[in-house]
Amino acid sequence: MSAHISELRNDQNLLFPVFKSLFTAKKQIKKDVFLSASYQAKIDDFQLSAYKAYFGFEQAEVPLPFLYLMAQKAQIKLMVEQDFPLAIPGMVHLENKMHYYAEPNTNQAFVLETTMEIKAKEGSLLPVSIVKIYQDNVLIADSESLYLSKRKSKGKKKKKEAEAKPLLREDFSKQWILHANAGKEYAEISGDKNPIHTSKIGAKLFGFPSMIIHGWCSASKATASLEKEYQKPIKSIEIVFKKAIVIPRKVAIIAKKEELSAVFEFRKEGAEDVYLEGSLTF
Repeated sequence: MSAHISELRNDQNLLFPVFKSLFTAKKQIKKDVFLSASYQAKIDDFQLSAYKAYFGFEQAEVPLPFLYLMAQKAQIKLMVEQDFPLAIPGMVHLENKMHYYAEPNTNQAFVLETTMEIKAKEGSLLPVSIVKIYQDNVLIADSESLYLSKRKSKGKKKKKEAEAKPLLREDFSKQWILHANAGKEYAEISGDKNPIHTSKIGAKLFGFPSMIIHGWCSASKATASLEKEYQKPIKSIEIVFKKAIVIPRKVAIIAKKEELSAVFEFRKEGAEDVYLEGSLTF
């Protein structure tokens, strides 16, 4: 682990330095980038209680998806404190994987070993961030995030047509109504106050027709619904974000269940549009 460990605080507002990166981003990445840092953090009991109540988690003292809130904060802190070459608001979250390895102690601090890697190449870039969460040198959980940073390419590439993927043959479904204030509610719980989720004007500045819900809000709702169905705590999650969900909107959580696992999709209610897909184990 790194010798220097700095504190990761919930009250630290990183929104300004995040948007400052729009003006400091480099036009070209000529060599690979690797950043790393260690952070110390404790669970905020009020935040944990609010998160569990909002989504309906009941099976674990600390639901695995909750730990992403700490991991995300560590990623952002790493990017704003070090020489990160990309515009952070322009990064699109494509995929996320999380695994639980040991039960955490909520009264004890965590150490988050955080890395960000960017492979230099022509055109769009795919930054990868890995956060390993420890207590007393024991690995509690990890999170791996894949992002897209769109860049212009010199050569014109033919647009690949996505292969038609059959929809899940469901044996579990649940409706979820996302009202207009859902982004603001989740922002208060998570601390992620990016204006694309909380302001129509902010969303339009980044090319969205209106506010969009946080990707991890959708992931949390899907996993909480399946946890309740199985009555077992979640041990691992894999999420692929396919399309932004503009709010307000009615969506359907569709799942195919196995004995100790499930695959699921978020779809527009009454349509075949898939917003995200994923899998989890219990």
